[in-house]
Amino acid sequence: MQSAWAAFANDPADGLSSVLGWPKFDQKEESLILLALENNPEPQFVKPSAYDAPCSTVTLGALGTAAPSS
Repeated sequence: MQSAWAAFANDPADGLSSVLGWPKFDQKEESLILLALENNPEPQFVKPSAYDAPCSTVTLGALGTAAPSS
């Protein structure tokens, strides 16, 4: 985890890719990084679409406006 933070801090655009070999974010590829999933020390990579759906309980700002649903 410290290596990841240091790589990102040193080079936010390419540090995680060049130092750790992690993929750059791509909406169509398994590039969303899950850390400590089920207490596993290895990063897991999933497609971002797994987390794209809006949360029905989210309220946007002080307006009390619910998140749009599809």
